[in-house]
Amino acid sequence: MILHENEWNWQLVRNVLTRYNEENTFHKMFPPTAIFLPAYKKKGVHAPMTTAQQGPSFARDIQPLFRESDRDAMDFVFDLWDYNDVREHAEDILDRLQDGTMPCDEEWPEERIEQFRQWIAAGAPA
Repeated sequence: MILHENEWNWQLVRNVLTRYNEENTFHKMFPPTAIFLPAYKKKGVHAPMTTAQQGPSFARDIQPLFRESDRDAMDFVFDLWDYNDVREHAEDILDRLQDGTMPCDEEWPEERIEQFRQWIAAGAPA
């Protein structure tokens, strides 16, 4: 089955890869557009931009890093799934991530901390 034959299938593949990427780093080696770009070129359709080209965003890259249990644990101070709350407290959150006191049950790997750091450096876009 060729999944890149139409836009609906592209969206389905992208959604599956996005969910897979939340827990893995597969997308760093094989971004979806790199896998399907030749098919788009043949059909004359422009491929969507990759995450690296778009830069980090809260909705796509940061909010999914926080689990529901993280959100519940910090809800007395701010909502980790709310863009405005996280942007307002971004430096404090980064400090806690770096010193390993957040999340409460386990430290983030350096790749996640770096992703959060890059989001702040990019101006904390929504």
